[in-house]
Amino acid sequence: LGGNSIGDRGATSLSESLKSNTALTKLNLDESNIGGTGAVQLIEMLNNNTTLKHFILFDDDLLNDAMRGNLP
Repeated sequence: LGGNSIGDRGATSLSESLKSNTALTKLNLDESNIGGTGAVQLIEMLNNNTTLKHFILFDDDLLNDAMRGNLP
């Protein structure tokens, strides 16, 4: 999914789906326009997901939110 502009809304929906994931082991969300809100949702998902082993999240929007102190 890397490079697709899913944003915070898509990240939130994806995180809800992945809480019960039993198959996906790698997820790349690099450059997906995810900000602080979506990133927090994804991090919370990781607390419940024991199947996902490789998770890539690097995004300019996320970095900008962090630098401005806009993370929830």
